[in-house]
Amino acid sequence: MPLKTHKIALDPNNKHRAWFAQQCGYARFAYNHALAVWQQQSLPI
Repeated sequence: MPLKTHKIALDPNNKHRAWFAQQCGYARFAYNHALAVWQQQSLPI
């Protein structure tokens, strides 16, 4: 069964680009925090 896909191009203005960058920063912070917690829990005592 073939899959149907859609290709959508984003053409953000400067305000949207700043918002996208901010959201990426939040995601990176959350990932790094979760990784640190995971590594802390995985350490042998």
